[in-house]
Amino acid sequence: MLLYLDAEKNVRLRAKAAVAFLPLATAFVLVVSWAARRGIEGIVLQEAVSRVRPQGVELAAGLAPLVAGGREAVLLPRLQAARAQTGAQHVALFDASGRTIAHTNVLETGKRAAAGSLHELATGPGWERVSAPEGDLLVLSIPVFEPVSDFLLSSRSGNRRLGELQLSLSIARSLESANRIANFVAGLVGIFCLVALAVTLGLMQWLLGPVRQLSEATARIMGGDYASKIPVVTKDEVGELAAAFNEMSSTLSRTTVSRDELAKALIVARGTIEASSEGIIVYDLEGKVLTCNRRLMEMWDLTPDILALGRPTVIQRVRQVMEDPDAFEKSADEAIHDNENERVDELRLKNGRVIRKTVRPMRVDGKVFARVLAFEDLTMMRESAQALERARDTALQTARIKSEFLANMSHELRTPLNALVGSAELLRGGPLQPEQRALVEGVDKAASALLSMVNDVLDFSKIEAGRLAVEKIPFRLRGVLKDALSIAQPRAADKGLDLVCEAGSACDEMLLGDPTRLRQVLLNLLDNAVKFTPSGSVRLTCEVEARGGDAVTLKIAITDTGIGIDAENLPRVFGAFTQADSSTARRFGGTGLGLSISKSLVELLGGSIGADSEPGKGSTFWVRLPFERASQGANGSAPAEERPAQRTAAARRDRQRVLIVEDNAINRRLLLMQIQRLGRPADAAESGEAALEAIGRNDYGLILMDCQMPGVDGYEATRLLRQGESGRRRVPVVALTAHAGESDRARCMAAGMDDYLSKPANLDDLSAVLDRWDRPFDETAARAYAALAAPDEASFRGLVGEFIEDSAARLKRALAAAEAGDREGMSAQVHAVKGAAASLGARGLRELCRRVELAEEAGERDEVAALLAQAELELARLREAEVALHA
Repeated sequence: MLLYLDAEKNVRLRAKAAVAFLPLATAFVLVVSWAARRGIEGIVLQEAVSRVRPQGVELAAGLAPLVAGGREAVLLPRLQAARAQTGAQHVALFDASGRTIAHTNVLETGKRAAAGSLHELATGPGWERVSAPEGDLLVLSIPVFEPVSDFLLSSRSGNRRLGELQLSLSIARSLESANRIANFVAGLVGIFCLVALAVTLGLMQWLLGPVRQLSEATARIMGGDYASKIPVVTKDEVGELAAAFNEMSSTLSRTTVSRDELAKALIVARGTIEASSEGIIVYDLEGKVLTCNRRLMEMWDLTPDILALGRPTVIQRVRQVMEDPDAFEKSADEAIHDNENERVDELRLKNGRVIRKTVRPMRVDGKVFARVLAFEDLTMMRESAQALERARDTALQTARIKSEFLANMSHELRTPLNALVGSAELLRGGPLQPEQRALVEGVDKAASALLSMVNDVLDFSKIEAGRLAVEKIPFRLRGVLKDALSIAQPRAADKGLDLVCEAGSACDEMLLGDPTRLRQVLLNLLDNAVKFTPSGSVRLTCEVEARGGDAVTLKIAITDTGIGIDAENLPRVFGAFTQADSSTARRFGGTGLGLSISKSLVELLGGSIGADSEPGKGSTFWVRLPFERASQGANGSAPAEERPAQRTAAARRDRQRVLIVEDNAINRRLLLMQIQRLGRPADAAESGEAALEAIGRNDYGLILMDCQMPGVDGYEATRLLRQGESGRRRVPVVALTAHAGESDRARCMAAGMDDYLSKPANLDDLSAVLDRWDRPFDETAARAYAALAAPDEASFRGLVGEFIEDSAARLKRALAAAEAGDREGMSAQVHAVKGAAASLGARGLRELCRRVELAEEAGERDEVAALLAQAELELARLREAEVALHA
């Protein structure tokens, strides 16, 4: 639009502004004058009322007694005095009926007031403006009430109204003054309007200058001068307008110059569409094809002629190759009516291909003007995904097969290893020639090395599969360190190494963690330190690095004086199946898994592991682990698994008879010898069926159950045993198996077993298990007997106490009878104790009594005396366990 203003038009514009302004200004002045007059009059009237009202109220209060007393004769002087005092034109007093009882104009006395001239003024004075022949009057009306006390108020609530006092004030002069003031204000406003008009016309003249410049610049642009500019001399709206105009001019100039760039951009966009691997087509709302790429034409076998016919023809052509043409056409019709959302559909073709169709609306200023369709061939991607899925299934199957293979290999290796380790251990405990002892120790070391390798491979497999779990139980670090050092001590002594432990007071605190895994890590590090140290020492240190609240961070370091590791190979030592160099593996042996497993275990425990070393001077491997301190209520004694089992082969512990269930004849015979070496009587069964028959014939204190057996395996035999017990005395069953996985332990517990011992089991392991399950009372049997024989807890306690005292007395009599040769008397006393012990679940005492009877029948008098002495010791155990039984 061309804006052009010359001088003549400027004059006309100002004249129009003046013509429009003058009527408005006049009306404004009149309105202001009227409003000022009304406002000033109101102020004047209010001021007059405020001035006279107190005097009128006081006068009405003074007249009230005179009116009440009927003394009308003295009212006129009072009214005339009030007129002189207030300057009123008239003062009148009316009674309640409206009769004028007093008036400054005596001619009005006795007349009645005009209708409506008196007011119902209940509480106070009122006023009104009245027009009279002598001019405008302000009539102030004040009610007169009957006096009820010396202190009178004309507006006192509850008084009887006697009449009304009216003061008529002339306000003519006051109104003339108000008019003069209002006219003066109107004159000032008029003058201000004229000044404003002049200023406005001047501002218009000043503002129209830039507008003229804008008009001239616009004309130049219309003439083709797109670089035309106007000066920006102010920072106000006019300056902003000038700046915007200059920006518009620059934009027009750039737009004109960038036509070639726009053409290039269109070429690039077209090239991008053509280069896309998707088929793309754009059509407007009427179905006309706006553009498409070559990929779309190849995908659907379309030609320019078909595309020129529009969307319906294209759909009819494409539907012919669809697996479900009707569904495709329905989906296409739904998409054309949806102008808001993006739609994604999968199209299946007759030839098996899968195409993903995406429909997107295209908008300009928020309105849809076209739709773009993109077709992507998913066939190759789906085939790749299926191939990946098959590869994943294959990998999972391979991992499962590997796990099964490792588990089976572990089982197959541990079974003969059990025989090797157990036989070597039994042989070492007997009398051997030096050459024989050397051979046995060689077999023992070889079996231990092979067992360590099997354990390492199994642990590494579980770590890789993410199935290695850690515990969080109370333990004392000193016990763990002591166990690890005691195991490493023999090998260090063989090499003449000093094994030193420097542990502070932190080792005596009760911590929460996994002592088994920590012990495994320390054993690996100690074993490596001893292995790679030809001479010198191995030192274990423990210190507190940080402490806060219930948390404590410990650093355990193992320092040796061995061969050391160079800086190049040090980072590799924690890798799987690696050692510092190949020559190390040849010289010292090993799988290279120990440090890798240790690193994984330490990380599972939430800590870190590292090493410092110098070739020829030794190495320091350190472990940094966070722990929580156990609560003060935790048991202060170390758990049973932390205390190394003490071999007590020489001590007799006949009180617990053990049943060994093992299908392998060598292992069965070996276990019998080990249990007997530990001083326990034992029977053996070669299958699950034979074990159930033996349990039916004899009373066993513990069952060692192999899990894998032909026929009824250990799991099924345990389940059948538990079903047969059905609330009676529960015999502890300990799984003895070559499977060492965490899932195998869980399976054993689910079958009803009570404990788990992996093969090979040495004497220490067996002794620990026997001691752990050698309990004086069988709680299940004791409680069952209490339910029948004792009505309450106190009665049960008394019953147990009587049993212990009676058994002690009977055993003394039995021992005396045995010494006197009274076999019948001794047998009677022992038989009575055996029956009572069986009823109360004192299975150890019952077994000893049974063994006494067997020894007596065999004529073994020395055996009888030894067994009776053990029975007295068992009674002492029963006294100690009595408190726990009642707890």
